[in-house]
Amino acid sequence: MLLQEQLNKWFEQSPLDFFVPTGKQQECIKEIALGNNFITILSAANGIGKTTLLANILGNCIFPSDNPYFNYPFFKSYPFIKSARIISTPKEVEEIGSIQKEIKNWWPKGQYTASKNGKQHDCLYTADDWTVDIMTYEQDLEQFEGANLSSILFNEPPPLKILYACIARLRRGGKILIFMTPLDTGGLIIEELLDKEKDITAGKDIGKIGIIYADIESACIEHGIRGYLEHKNIEQMVAFYDPEEKAARAEGKPLHLAGRIYKMFNPDIHVIPFEIAPQKNVQLYHILDPHDRKPWAMKWIIIHNTQTAYCIDEYPNRDFNEMFSDNKTYDEYVDIIHQKEDALFDIYGVSVHKRIIDPNFGNKTVQLAERVDDKAHTTPKEELAKRGLKFKDGIDHIPSGHLKVREMLRYEKKDGEIILQPRYFITDNCINSIKHLFRYSYKKDDTMKDESAVEEKYKDFCDLDRYFWMSAPVYRQGLKEFIPNRQKVY
Repeated sequence: MLLQEQLNKWFEQSPLDFFVPTGKQQECIKEIALGNNFITILSAANGIGKTTLLANILGNCIFPSDNPYFNYPFFKSYPFIKSARIISTPKEVEEIGSIQKEIKNWWPKGQYTASKNGKQHDCLYTADDWTVDIMTYEQDLEQFEGANLSSILFNEPPPLKILYACIARLRRGGKILIFMTPLDTGGLIIEELLDKEKDITAGKDIGKIGIIYADIESACIEHGIRGYLEHKNIEQMVAFYDPEEKAARAEGKPLHLAGRIYKMFNPDIHVIPFEIAPQKNVQLYHILDPHDRKPWAMKWIIIHNTQTAYCIDEYPNRDFNEMFSDNKTYDEYVDIIHQKEDALFDIYGVSVHKRIIDPNFGNKTVQLAERVDDKAHTTPKEELAKRGLKFKDGIDHIPSGHLKVREMLRYEKKDGEIILQPRYFITDNCINSIKHLFRYSYKKDDTMKDESAVEEKYKDFCDLDRYFWMSAPVYRQGLKEFIPNRQKVY
């Protein structure tokens, strides 16, 4: 009895000493302490103790414990300024929410002060020279600016605008930790950050992203390491999950892949080195989606005499979604097109067989400020025709276009071997075409009123694919493959 009383008193004074992580939780602790990561993500199933882990990780930074699982210099002598922020959904931060509950369960009582500062819940914790504020994803973006921080902990996937605003708070060094079940935007956040990592870390030891995936079985008494959930209860819980959300809720896998429009698109199958695309017996197509504010999106696709098509070039040749505006003139775009096609002529020996344009903006009348006569309105298609580039309207029927592109991407495997080849490939220099085909997805519409509503972010280069394939492209024998004396037809 006396021993139990002593244990109870010890737990009350230093509960952080008693936390025993599962195997996956321990892996996350070690990754944060030893991994040279700027951002560490725990992408995990429901029920594996993400919020409990969050409270213990931050708690051990503020109140170094004797817990052997946290016996790292990072926790014993925190290397950054002592200012942190926890951000989550309004429900999670309210007074009876999981974040408040876990903080009060694990942080040593009497060693910190909690303040509401006019809110309905505690939103500021102080301990010695530490400050920890708590915010929600519903707060205005400007409220995330200003303060210098060293640890930012997200509980569930953050909106990207908030994530990037918070990154700017780490100007004096620090780490970002994201604990999430990857529903909704979780998977896109992972891909977005991994893309950033590729750009940033080239030849540098900065900006690294660490990701730990944890399924529900990692918390199982029978199948996990130091688990605490009975397997029969896990089976019962998973059996009632929404099938579309099961991958995220039970396995910690990004949900957004379930909403992909071209699920058949597999970079391991459809993306090939530029050098191995055929260079003989081809005809060349140019597909254009002009814009006003955004850059024009363009593809050049060859179709081989096997009736297989290859997207071999595109514009722009940098991340389209990071280019927020473009002020090029018609003449400048025509110069870009000529330069592209001169280079392609040197490789393939053919000029453009057919040009296809977005029928919407391509035929949109625009005011030409320099003209004052009664013909002051013109369209992009008309302006390009004046400059020698004649385009045909693409067919813009989204559902039919989706079906047609899926048909061309379709392949079959048997015993690990491809027995039916796709009819559409993308060469590895076409970064936007690859990214857009992989991420193009339907909007999440719980009402299902519009089953064809698509997310706009990765639509542009997929529109070009639709226009191309809806034009019924066919390689025809008898057309000149080589044009003498480089007399190109623009």
